Amino acid sequence: MRLSAAIAALPLVLACAGPGRFLPDERPIEPGTFLAADGAALAPDHLAARTAGARYVLVGEAHDRACDHEAQAALVRALAPRGPVVGLEMVAADHQEVLDRFSAGELPIDALPEALAWEARWGQPFSIYRPIFAAAAEAGLPVAALNLPAEVVRRVGAEGEAALPPEIPALIPPPPEQEPMLRRAFEAHGRGGAAAWDRFVRVQSLWDTAMAVAARTWSRRLDRPVIVLAGAGHVANGWGIAHRLRHLDPGAGVVSVMPWRGEAPIDPAEADLFYYCPGGGSRTGTSP
Repeated sequence: MRLSAAIAALPLVLACAGPGRFLPDERPIEPGTFLAADGAALAPDHLAARTAGARYVLVGEAHDRACDHEAQAALVRALAPRGPVVGLEMVAADHQEVLDRFSAGELPIDALPEALAWEARWGQPFSIYRPIFAAAAEAGLPVAALNLPAEVVRRVGAEGEAALPPEIPALIPPPPEQEPMLRRAFEAHGRGGAAAWDRFVRVQSLWDTAMAVAARTWSRRLDRPVIVLAGAGHVANGWGIAHRLRHLDPGAGVVSVMPWRGEAPIDPAEADLFYYCPGGGSRTGTSP
C-alpha cells in the first residue's frame, strides 16, 4: 500500500460517535450526495453557494474508490461557473506540459494514461479518475499538477531541506494536534527509530507544503480559485494542505470537503462539507 493511501484512510477509520457528531436523518441517501456538517443534503446550487467565498476548495478522497471520484467530478461541474483550476495530487509537476495540452484541447482524455504514465506513477486505474478529467474538459477548466516528482521526494526524505526544489524555500511542519494520527500511520508501516520518524514527518510535510505552494502559485498566476483533489489525509481536520495555506496565503478562504462513509456519525471537525460514498462494495468499480 502507498504511504499516502494509508495516511488518507486514517481519519475515516478514526471517526466515531460522540458529542458534536451528527447523522443525517433517516431518509435514504444516494451515493454522491453532498452534505453539510449537520447532515443536511446540499443540491449543486447550494454547494456552489457554500464554497463561493473560497479561494481554495480542498476535496479529500480514498484513491481507489470510484464513487469518490464521481463525487469530485460533480463538484467540479457545480463550481465550473467560477472558472476554477482543477489541481491534482495524482500528477507531478514534470507532467504539467501534458495537462496543458489536454486543457488546450490538443490531447484527448484517452491519450492521458500513456502520456502521464498514469499506472506506473499513480498505481490506480485511470478509469475511475476519468470523470474528473471529463468534467474539466466539458467546462474548459485548466488542470494543474500539484505533486512533486518521486525522485525529489526521495531526495528530500533522505537529505533533508537542503534538497528542496527552489519553489519550496522551507517546509511547513504539521500542527502539533496531527501528531497522534501521524504516529499511527508511521507505526502501521513497521517499526523504526527517531531517524525513520523524522524522515516520515519530513516527507508528509513535503507533500502538503508542495501542494499548498502549487495551489497558491496557480491561483495567483491565473487569478482563479483552485479545487485541490487529494487523499483524505491531506484534507481532514485542516491539518494538511489547509494548515500550509494558512501560512502561505493568510486570509484566503479555504473550504474543505471530505468523504463520509455512513459507518459512523459525521464529525464536523473533519471538514466543512461532506459527500456520501458508502464504505462497502467495490472500490474500483461502480459503488453501490
